[in-house]
Amino acid sequence: MVKTMGDAVMLCVEDAPSAVVLGLRLCTRVCSRDGWPQLSLGIAHGPAVNRGADYFGSTVNRAARICAFARAGEVLADHEVFQRSATLVGVGWIEVGEVALRNIASPVRLHRALPVARQPAVGMLDPVCRMTVDPRQSVLLEHDGNSIGFCSGECAGKYVVEPQRYGG
Repeated sequence: MVKTMGDAVMLCVEDAPSAVVLGLRLCTRVCSRDGWPQLSLGIAHGPAVNRGADYFGSTVNRAARICAFARAGEVLADHEVFQRSATLVGVGWIEVGEVALRNIASPVRLHRALPVARQPAVGMLDPVCRMTVDPRQSVLLEHDGNSIGFCSGECAGKYVVEPQRYGG
C-alpha cells in the first residue's frame, strides 16, 4: 500500500496478473458484505517514478482516471494489463472499449475483469449504487417479473425513472 487519499487507496503491485487477482479478491470480499459501499478499481500498467514512499507519472494518473470511470463493484484495466493477464485462470474479460478520460490525451482502451466462478452474494445488489443489501431490509420493486432490492427509496426512484441505465 502506497498511500490513502480520503476514501481512495493507492497500491503498487509488481506485475499485471497479480494486480488483477488482488483487485478481484478485494472487490469480492468487500462488495459481498451487506451495508458496505462497493469498491471500484482502476489498474494501469507502465513505468512510475518512485520518490520516497510515493509514486508519480502518467501510469499513476491513468490508473486514477480509470478508477474514477469505473462503476461501483467494477475492476477496470487498461489494454496493457489485459494483454498481460488475459490467460489468467478464473478471470473473464469484457471489453469496455476506448474511453476518453479526464486529462489523458488519447482515449484509453479498457477491459472489465470478472471472476469466472463468481458466487452470488448473500444479499441482493442494488443496481443503482451497487451496494449489497439484505432483501429483508431493502426497498423491493418488481420489474419484468424479478424482485429488485434497493438500499433506499432514492436509489429505487432513480431506477424507476431510468431502468435501462442500470441494466433493467
